Amino acid sequence: MKVVLAGMAALSLSAQPYLDALKKPVLSDDDRRSMMFSYVDRHLPRIEVPASREQWEQQRVRLRQEILQIVGLPDLEKREPVRWVAKGKLSRDAYDIEKILFESYPGMMVPALVYVPKARTGRVPAMITIPGHVYCEGKTAESVQARCANLALRGILAMTYDYIGANSSQCPGYK
Repeated sequence: MKVVLAGMAALSLSAQPYLDALKKPVLSDDDRRSMMFSYVDRHLPRIEVPASREQWEQQRVRLRQEILQIVGLPDLEKREPVRWVAKGKLSRDAYDIEKILFESYPGMMVPALVYVPKARTGRVPAMITIPGHVYCEGKTAESVQARCANLALRGILAMTYDYIGANSSQCPGYK
């Protein structure tokens, strides 16, 4: 028994440098900022920031249109309201999870989960959380659920969705 305990202690001690290495950033703060700014400078046209509130008020309609054009949404105001269907609700202590289907493109319904904080008054910030590299698990992946729950606990409405084919028979092990 002492040998097993000694082996487990040695294993946990030998694992520690590995964990420390994972906690260290790959790039320095300066390198990360520099890479991000250089990417933005190369790919997005510069938008002049108004110098005063009065200038902002005079230019905000034009600036909004310019930003919508840059991000590929020039006709955002002309779009119809997004169609969606409620499919149920799960209640937690500090937030609710609303199961919905929304129409991302005419005729294409996408399953999604919306994490809604219970302690809210009026409008709240909202985020779309992209499942990322958990293709088959999609919105049900543990990391995605933890992220959305964390946001909801901080007072942020969070929505996550499934990619086309996620949680389907195309995924190995899905039943």
